Amino acid sequence: MARRCRTSSPGCRGHRVNSAIPAGRSTPTGTTSDRRVGAVADRKPYVYVAGPLFDEGERWFIEKVDALIRSLGFDTFLPHRDNPPKTAHNVHTIFENDKGGIDRCDVIVANLNGITTDDGTAWELGYAYGLGKYSIGLFTDWRARFPAPNEVVNLMMQCSMNTLVRSLDELEGALTEWKLANL
Repeated sequence: MARRCRTSSPGCRGHRVNSAIPAGRSTPTGTTSDRRVGAVADRKPYVYVAGPLFDEGERWFIEKVDALIRSLGFDTFLPHRDNPPKTAHNVHTIFENDKGGIDRCDVIVANLNGITTDDGTAWELGYAYGLGKYSIGLFTDWRARFPAPNEVVNLMMQCSMNTLVRSLDELEGALTEWKLANL
């Protein structure tokens, strides 16, 4: 089953993207997905919050995004909060924890701000796309990256997301809409 791209970009209108993996179907990681509407109704929906977190400003913003998501009744996975401090000996553990957070999530929200999208965030979005996860990109940066007015972020990310929002208010609306459709 496929769904249509929901970004407002004319360059992405009408293309098909992966739909959520039906219950019982094997995922690329070999596990069985239980991400069906009824499964979410029995628990709080789970959001993976992706984005750069390498300086105080980035961490402040992603924590603000996380607080908004939690205030809407979602549980969240926030990588720098939900992992141990990074050392030379635990990077694989952190990778597996982050990957597991995406495996378990219902929705991924990705902060795409900056001159370029963080490479880890781009990987997380691509992995979530491969699993058929619902994805929301958040781009509040006013600087234009691309000369085409219909390409806000890299086309590979923009066309793989369900929704691209330009403010925290729009993010709140997109998450509320997702909840109404899925709970």
